[in-house]
Amino acid sequence: MVGGERGFALTHRLPRNRNGSEARRRLEFETVLHHVRRDKTAFIRRLVRRLHATEAGCLLYEATKVDGYPTITFRYAGRHIAMRVHRVFAILKHCGPIPLGYETAHTPDCTSRACVRHIELQHFSENAATNKGGARSLPF
Repeated sequence: MVGGERGFALTHRLPRNRNGSEARRRLEFETVLHHVRRDKTAFIRRLVRRLHATEAGCLLYEATKVDGYPTITFRYAGRHIAMRVHRVFAILKHCGPIPLGYETAHTPDCTSRACVRHIELQHFSENAATNKGGARSLPF
């Protein structure tokens, strides 16, 4: 059954191919920018209320998880946009869209998928080389 038939809003899932697409990255950036411009205080409050600090110095975002990564849903351009939270924090941290060919990666000292503090942008080939052999692979 199509989601719209029963009054449910359709969630627009962005493609998850390894390199991503320029359109996807632009849509993510425009979605975050729209919500920051509309009401910056409410946007920050929405993100911060689910953050929890750990003794290891991580900031864990506790929300619905997809593949072990916390996700957040925004309403933008008449549809729901589901994004991984660490991508939202990377967009805010770097003040722009994630460049094509790059992806968010956790720093080598952090292994928590829910951590939004220890993230950096890495070229996808560098991230794949770092994770080769399961050195940073996680059991969940």
